[in-house]
Amino acid sequence: MKTQTRFFLLIALFLSISLSSCTEKLGYIQGEIKDSQTGELLENVTVSISPGNMDNKTTQSDGKFNFSDLTPGLYTLTLTKDDYETTSKDFMVNEDEMTKADFSLVSSVPILAVSTNSLNFPATSSSLTVDISNEGEGSVEWEVVEAISWLTVNPVSGSTSKEGQDPVYFLWTEQI
Repeated sequence: MKTQTRFFLLIALFLSISLSSCTEKLGYIQGEIKDSQTGELLENVTVSISPGNMDNKTTQSDGKFNFSDLTPGLYTLTLTKDDYETTSKDFMVNEDEMTKADFSLVSSVPILAVSTNSLNFPATSSSLTVDISNEGEGSVEWEVVEAISWLTVNPVSGSTSKEGQDPVYFLWTEQI
């Protein structure tokens, strides 16, 4: 009987060792998403992962996301958000480890910048140049809409591309 008990104990020990070595150790990815210019955490960013059939994640106000229970291997994360460039990057997931995946998204919105916020003509001149530029992405359309009889504007509208700059000339045509 003792021999039988030892035999069963030995088989049980062998099976538990075999089963524990067959258990796959999984990894996970977690990250944080910020705006590249402001450093602000971004919410409502959709994060998808491939390969696999996992659901997309959406960041909350803390800008964080995570994917857990990942089989070790190479994964691609793709981030999408309105008014930002879509970004993809590969990450290697190792067993029993957290893979850090922080991102800075680049805005795809044009940002109109004007070199001055008021027209202060110097006492010795009746003209003034104001520069209009685009500090964002894409192209920004602009137009000077207020018509004043004693002020001439040239040009009155335009389109400025990324990092472009357009001078607008203001001419004071009569005394007020």
